[in-house]
Amino acid sequence: MNKQIKIIILILGITILLFSIYQAIILKQAHFYSLFSIGAFIVLLYVYNYISKENLFKNWKTKEYFIFIGLLIVASIIIDKFGILLNYWTYPQYVSFLDELIKFIFEWAFALSYIMLSLMIGIELFKKLKLNNLLSFILSILIFVTLTGLLTELVNMQVYSWKVFNMPITNYKLGNFFLIWHTIGYWLMAIIPYLLYKFTNNLKK
Repeated sequence: MNKQIKIIILILGITILLFSIYQAIILKQAHFYSLFSIGAFIVLLYVYNYISKENLFKNWKTKEYFIFIGLLIVASIIIDKFGILLNYWTYPQYVSFLDELIKFIFEWAFALSYIMLSLMIGIELFKKLKLNNLLSFILSILIFVTLTGLLTELVNMQVYSWKVFNMPITNYKLGNFFLIWHTIGYWLMAIIPYLLYKFTNNLKK
């Protein structure tokens, strides 16, 4: 893919991301998160490929894409169903099967992907500072993933596509931010797809 096409895709991703924020803040549309996740994925994928020695999906074939997407969707369903069952969160405005379908494909699978990318970008940047792999991973989780989660939640709070009302360990909040959800919750949403990506990437021949 040549440089011009990559720039066009980046601009498209930024446009989609900005429009999704408009959807949330101005239009108050709960499904803003579909475009938000897609736009964030495109933008962060461009950033990762730009700073990394290897493109994210280098040498992947159809099989790897299908496996990774399938694993993401399965993980999304399991995480979400357990979260709802344990009374951790709900979707106040989602009532139909179509809402559920859109949620799992675009608002979970794509969301896990862009949160994973925030982790991987941080890892790459810290490694460029000559930090070891473990320290790069930890700092990326603490800084990049946490900031990505805070930005995501700030936009969501304009319309509440999802609403968190209970957390394990503690329900302590800083303002409107649940401590556990905005730390451990988002860290797991980065780590799980990261492990699935590593697993799929190892299947390449």
